[in-house]
Amino acid sequence: MDALSAIKVPDDAGPFKRAEDRWKPYLDDPEAASVFVGPVLTHSDWTPDNVLLSADRAWLIDWAWPTLGAGWTDPACWILRLMASGGHTAREAERQASRLPAFTDANPAHIDLFAAANVRLWDEVAQLSTSAWTVKMAQVAQSWSAYRLDR
Repeated sequence: MDALSAIKVPDDAGPFKRAEDRWKPYLDDPEAASVFVGPVLTHSDWTPDNVLLSADRAWLIDWAWPTLGAGWTDPACWILRLMASGGHTAREAERQASRLPAFTDANPAHIDLFAAANVRLWDEVAQLSTSAWTVKMAQVAQSWSAYRLDR
């Protein structure tokens, strides 16, 4: 994830969706999504099945949601997946994400906004889906956002 955050995409982004466009429908003020802008190629779908491990390397697969955004986007998306796995509280998941400079260097208010946007995103996904995992993602998004508000 640290190496991925160093991959910058030229101004002509081609087919990649931009983070500000992906999350702005879930904000009260769509203009606030400008804090998600960045030149970094992000995966944004850090499910355990999307990371293959060998003894000396990891491969990131299933690039269904490639997104250009701020370098902290992937660590923030990872927090939700760590929590959804059942093994991490919001605090513990953020501690893991804080091992990455892109996350620790981020403006906390930007991450707060991202967490709030994910509550609405995952609520929408859960309402449109019959899969239990989407309900779990909606729950952890709410929990993470509440944790950020209580800090």
